[in-house]
Amino acid sequence: SGTPTCLICTEKVAVYKEYKISCHYSTRHAEEYTKYQGDERKNWVANLKKCLLRQQDLFKKANYVVSEMIAKAGKPFKEGEFIKKCY
Repeated sequence: SGTPTCLICTEKVAVYKEYKISCHYSTRHAEEYTKYQGDERKNWVANLKKCLLRQQDLFKKANYVVSEMIAKAGKPFKEGEFIKKCY
């Protein structure tokens, strides 16, 4: 959607600037993840990317299903029994 997302913690980085992204990584993740180097690092990043894309795809599908249920029922999403059906 145009906003950079951290592959490790899935937090959105507010500004799309290299400095902000590297600052986020160095302050939150550098100690734990600097051990990955070379091909191991590339494989690790590819795996994280694949997991994030799967998670986003799942949420897109779930949002579509809930939207369809709301449209078919013609009810607001605040009714308790309707919300239980959606889960």
